[in-house]
Amino acid sequence: MNHDDRNKKGGARRSRALVLGAGGPVGRTWQSGLIAGLIEREIDLGDASLIIGTSAGAIVGAQLALGLKFAAPSKFDLAGVREFERRVRVARRDGAGDAVARTRN
Repeated sequence: MNHDDRNKKGGARRSRALVLGAGGPVGRTWQSGLIAGLIEREIDLGDASLIIGTSAGAIVGAQLALGLKFAAPSKFDLAGVREFERRVRVARRDGAGDAVARTRN
């Protein structure tokens, strides 16, 4: 059963929200590893209609919202991490807050 099959009720698509909490570097690593494992099993949390995070969860949520890669913590792609950090700096420069929220139409 794929995500689309589970997310339909009576033929109408339901919206989902993902809320990610804090945890510093350990929380970020834990959340990233969990998400990487779910992606390997074809469960994509980036499909959520709304992604909200605080602290480490904001970083992981932004990574999901931007469609950046997730890998097991021992396999992080440094180029991907640098690109993510660059995008965060740009977002902060442009006035983005600490929490990340994204909605889809």
